[in-house]
Amino acid sequence: MGRIDQELQPGETIGYTIKLSKFIYLRLLIFFAMAGFFVWLSSLMPDQFLTSVLILLALVLGFPSILGWVAICIYLRIASVVVTNRRLISIGGLMSRSVAEFWLDRIDSIVVQQSILGRLFNYGDVIIQGNWIIRYVHAPTAMRDHIVAARQP
Repeated sequence: MGRIDQELQPGETIGYTIKLSKFIYLRLLIFFAMAGFFVWLSSLMPDQFLTSVLILLALVLGFPSILGWVAICIYLRIASVVVTNRRLISIGGLMSRSVAEFWLDRIDSIVVQQSILGRLFNYGDVIIQGNWIIRYVHAPTAMRDHIVAARQP
């Protein structure tokens, strides 16, 4: 939390730390499983051409999914979103630093969007004032409730 602590003003306290859902790994896991299936299927093919095509498909699906997995792991380590008693602060960036903040008293609208899977696995997107979208938030309604509670005097 050192990066967030540097952004806090005197008298400001952290009320809620927003966690991103681990569900973002699911698509990559599906692609990686498909790549494994193609590798397994290629071992059953007697034709060298079909084996080569299946291995190529496995590489096309597997390599980007591994890179995406690494990118998401890095992103989850460097991205922080918190609700304080005054602001909503988002800090990101690996080499550089990007800070976005919304003053709670100036937030007019908060929209929570959840698909059917989002409802089942408790994740969704939170849209603040129509222009700032935080995707794959774990427990998005709890985030909304904390922002609304922090706005109350």
